[in-house]
Amino acid sequence: NGLTNTLMLDWIMALVTWGGNGAVAFLLTIPFFPLHPRRAFFRAAAACAVALAIGGLCVHGLKHAVPRARPAADPALAGRINDLTGGLRSGSFPSGHAQTAFGAATVVALEAGAIWGGVAFCLAACVAFSRVYLGAHFPADVAAGALLGLVTALLCVYSARRFFPPRESSDGH
Repeated sequence: NGLTNTLMLDWIMALVTWGGNGAVAFLLTIPFFPLHPRRAFFRAAAACAVALAIGGLCVHGLKHAVPRARPAADPALAGRINDLTGGLRSGSFPSGHAQTAFGAATVVALEAGAIWGGVAFCLAACVAFSRVYLGAHFPADVAAGALLGLVTALLCVYSARRFFPPRESSDGH
């Protein structure tokens, strides 16, 4: 991140990064799910929850399989990283926050349409950028997390649509 940080931007990025927390991301997606029919709402919510959970499990598995240090712990970058994370020590690859934010954005895009999906992807990109800004991840970490979130959400939403299609209403519509 090597940038000259400002107190205001530090605070904003610390706030934005919360969008990559699983519970926060899930709660932020709920208003965008279709309310009618009720089955579609629950299908979208379940697909989102499952996508975030599967993605989270994949992230934790990869963090153990790929022993990549955080930027602040990389000796080649000594003195050039502003570590605003409080000294995270777990693996850096991939970013769980990026996985969560992009997984949630993918579900919003598929369930609420292109406009809200575009907004959600912009917010997900802000979360991913915040992780690099705060010194928690390298850009490749957030790119891998974003891709993982996108793929798991696509698989979960399309699986949910296939196995739980909308029911036909009793009045023939």
